[in-house]
Amino acid sequence: MHSNVGSGQKRRILVVDDDQECATALSQILEIVGHDARFVCEGAQATHAVDGFEPDIVLVDVSMPDIDGLEVARILRERDRPPLLVSISGFSENGVGAPRFSELFDHHLVKPIEFADLQTLIDTTAENSR
Repeated sequence: MHSNVGSGQKRRILVVDDDQECATALSQILEIVGHDARFVCEGAQATHAVDGFEPDIVLVDVSMPDIDGLEVARILRERDRPPLLVSISGFSENGVGAPRFSELFDHHLVKPIEFADLQTLIDTTAENSR
């Protein structure tokens, strides 16, 4: 399959979202453009998935019923080499009622995600990791 990855660098990306349709669709789109993507639908599954998959980037829905995205980020931040953490939520980073994403996450995307913004973020992080 021809890779359409903008930076030329294939990334391992884990999508963590309790909305299975969203998680599946986003991981499929990431695969189509040439990344190695997987998804889990529970915060509790995220840490196990990171152990087995060792993603470069983890896209984390902030509002999940079991373990929320903030707790997932806290757990992953404790690791020796945490992946790049990107929060996904309906809140803007500075919006009323929004958690303070910058304390736990490297980047924040507001739902619905514009794929062009996500691709730019992935490309930028790939360039910075060289």
